[in-house]
Amino acid sequence: MPAMPAWMADLAGKGAPNAKDKDEADARWVGEFSDDLEVAIALREWEQAVALVEDGRSISVKRIE
Repeated sequence: MPAMPAWMADLAGKGAPNAKDKDEADARWVGEFSDDLEVAIALREWEQAVALVEDGRSISVKRIE
């Protein structure tokens, strides 16, 4: 039998994350993202706000997949 790939051994050692953990991590990410965006808008740092929206859009698409 071939050796187990490192990524698989890592998952086996830690256990796969459950849905609750993923939901909590997603909720934390959304909270932090919205806080950062709100601050950028309040300070009228428009370039920063646009960059956050663009980054958030690309990250949210990756999380859905």
